[in-house]
Formats: sequence, structure tokens, C-alpha cells
Amino acid sequence: HGYADFCPRLPMGDIITPNIPEAEKLCGFEIKNVDDMKKAAEVIGRNLSGSVLIKGGHLTETADDLLYHDGEFMWYRGERVNNPNTHGTGCTLSSASPAIWLWVMI
Repeated sequence: HGYADFCPRLPMGDIITPNIPEAEKLCGFEIKNVDDMKKAAEVIGRNLSGSVLIKGGHLTETADDLLYHDGEFMWYRGERVNNPNTHGTGCTLSSASPAIWLWVMI
């Protein structure tokens, strides 16, 4: 399944957690910095009834994540860790998100 198959399903979710390359496909432009992340979150958020959490691990200067919810931004600042074993960290975050989201909403 490609991007065209995925996009109609976006409004079904409460939150999506794209990394930078995925967010670039969803917003249609290149994300080079934190300002671009904010613009991308707004563009992606227009098609959702929920929230957008763009994971910043692909940024060169930081590893900050951005949550966009109800027109507001919340940054989760992260320090880049020099480790070659980072495959799957986004999947871990995405899997933990429902539990975190539930805790925040209670």
C-alpha cells in the first residue's frame, strides 16, 4: 500500500506519528528545521480530527519531537544520542502513544 492508499485513512486516527520523511510525503514539502516541522504539522493537521506528533530524529541539529493538537504546538526536546542501534525507536514511540494519550486525557 502506498501513500495514496494511506491518505484517505488519516481522518480515522486520533493521532499519527510520522517521522520527518513520512511527514514530508504527507505535507508535500521538504522539512529541514523546526520551523518546517511546525508548518508541516499544520498542513497535515488540516486533514485530521486528531493530533500530529512529528518525530524529529531525522533532523541534523536536534532530536526534538513536535505535537500539534487543536492548533497548538508542544515541543518534546530530545538530545541526539550517538548510537547506531536506533532502528525501531519510532515504532516504540508509536506503540506507547495510546497509553500516554490515555494518561494525558484522564
